[in-house]
Formats: sequence, structure tokens, C-alpha cells
Amino acid sequence: MLILTLTGCGSITDYFTKPFTSLFSNDDDDDGGATTPTVTDEPVVESTAKYALAMGGVAPGRDQLVIDPAPTQELTFSTTSDIVGFLPLSGKTTFTEGSGAQIVPQKEGTTTVHYSEGGVENSTVYSVVIPPQSLIQILIGEARGQIADDVTLSNDAVALTSRSTTAEAIAWVVRNRVALIDSKNNPSLFKADATAYASGGDAAKYNAVISAISDGVYQFSPVDPSDDSHDEYQNAEARSFLDKSLYAAYDQSVLSAAFVFNGTLSDPTNGAFGFRTPTVDEGLCLDLAAQSSSPTLLASCDDPDARFPTLAPIQVLILPGVPRLSDGRPAFIFYRARTITEPAVTTTP
Repeated sequence: MLILTLTGCGSITDYFTKPFTSLFSNDDDDDGGATTPTVTDEPVVESTAKYALAMGGVAPGRDQLVIDPAPTQELTFSTTSDIVGFLPLSGKTTFTEGSGAQIVPQKEGTTTVHYSEGGVENSTVYSVVIPPQSLIQILIGEARGQIADDVTLSNDAVALTSRSTTAEAIAWVVRNRVALIDSKNNPSLFKADATAYASGGDAAKYNAVISAISDGVYQFSPVDPSDDSHDEYQNAEARSFLDKSLYAAYDQSVLSAAFVFNGTLSDPTNGAFGFRTPTVDEGLCLDLAAQSSSPTLLASCDDPDARFPTLAPIQVLILPGVPRLSDGRPAFIFYRARTITEPAVTTTP
């Protein structure tokens, strides 16, 4: 048990033959006409047993652990690992005076927080998840408009119970890639750098998968400095670097990334390891193909087996719950393995 108090503020076959197509062709991403939600700048503190935090920061108040009822004896905090530290709440000099603590992320991972009053440990525990910041960044880079459209607000902040099918699906694609690499013991399956992949823990694996590049082609388009969404991807390294109009999407991305990272949320794609945005014509063709349940697919619609030859046959998933663009096409389609008799295109997760 650690007690941390901070004194300051604080030749292999390539499974993927084409890069992900970024959803956004310019800074004005297409969210189907939805109004971007605005969140408050004021701290919103809610009781929770599960904290989703980020190295790049979270919404004001979301990192505050307040004990209720207020302790009458000296309050201390401890944790099962060193990924977080603790500071007295703003304007307070001790944990006891503020009846709680600010949880300060130190590195990515998961841990459990305990507290004691007068040296006696309480049975109540709190889980803390700090997902890879790169996972939050790729959600912002790829799908900030759709994620913002999914947001549920409470007290002018993204609700702790808010869900985004889009964010969860994309995050699971990354997690599924990590799982495939681990099962094959081969980071080059998705062009991840082997040294970076093995450099330390799950966060390093996610970082290596997201930053993967081969022959100048990035596996995730927003990572490419020349991509139209690279600035948003880069700025999501810290919440404070983003335009305030993106705060809601960022706050939702923290929640989705955290609870996919620790496995709390189930996979809405049921195993997808790729995704992209189809053209208008492809979207129409794929919608029609999904209605037919045919195990074959016209090449003019898509050629998923050519994209992932080693994993063929491949199924295209049009995932319900992922918003469509203003022109009616799916914002994203997903790729996963199938049997030869299963439909080539489906809307069934």
C-alpha cells in the first residue's frame, strides 16, 4: 500500500493495407447538423466510486474525491500503486480541512484508492483509471464531432454516466489490435514499433499501435502531421490546449477511453480491428448490401478482403448508434473477421 502526498501542484504479412480515413477533411467536422454542447468552466463535483482521469487533465472538479460525511479525525489517503498522488483541495491546507483530496495523475494505468480516519482504514474504496492520453487524442482526432453529438450533460458538465457508441467503438478497435498483436506476439501485424510496444505496460502498447507508421503511411490518419485533423489530435495532449468548443468531446473521450482501457465497457463492434469513413456512393451501396445479407459484396461497395487478406473473409459492420454524416452515409464502418457463410455487410453488432 502506497501513501502518496504531493507537495506541489502539480517477413510478416501486413494485416492492414490501407490507413484509416480521417472523418474530417477540414477543421469544420461534419456532425450531421448537431449543436456542439457547451460545458461549464466551474468545478462540478459528484460522488462516484470510479474516477476516469487523464494525464492531459479533466474537467474541473472531476479529479476531486470528497468524503461524506466530513471526517472528524485526521484524513489520509493511500493507493495500491504509484500512478496517482494527492493534494489538499483548493484553498485548504490539509485533507481533513477539505474533507477530501484532489487526485493527481502521475502516469497511465489503474489503481485503487483507500482512505483512513484517525489511522483507521475505511472499507470504502475508489477505482481510478488513467487511460493512455494517445487514446483520448485519437478519439478527438478521428471523431470529435460525432462524440460531441453523443454527449449527455448533467449540471452543464458531461455526465459521469454519459456514453458514446462512436468513442467506444473506435477505442475498442485499438484495444482489439493490441489483443491481436499479443495473441501473435508480433507488433508488426499492425506496423507497430516492437521496441516501443514492449517499452512498458499496456499504455505503451496502445501508444505504439496508435503511432504506427510504415513507408510513410500512418495507421491512424490524424497522427500524420499533414492530416487536416492533426492539430486537434495534437492539441488533445492536454485539455487546456483545446478550443473550448471541444471540451465536451474531450470530457466524453476521457470517460470512454478509460472504461474501454480497463475493460468495464463491452465491445460494441464484437471484435472490429479496423474502421474508415466510406464515400457517399460506398455508403449507399453498403446500406443496400446490409439489407441483402449476402455473403458476397460488389467491389464497387468495398473490398474488405483486400484490405485485410490474412484475416479474410472480412465483414463490414455498419454499427447502429454511430451517427451518420449530413449526407446520410455512415460516419464510420468497421471491419471484423467472419465465416464464409456470414453476411459480407451487417448492422448486427
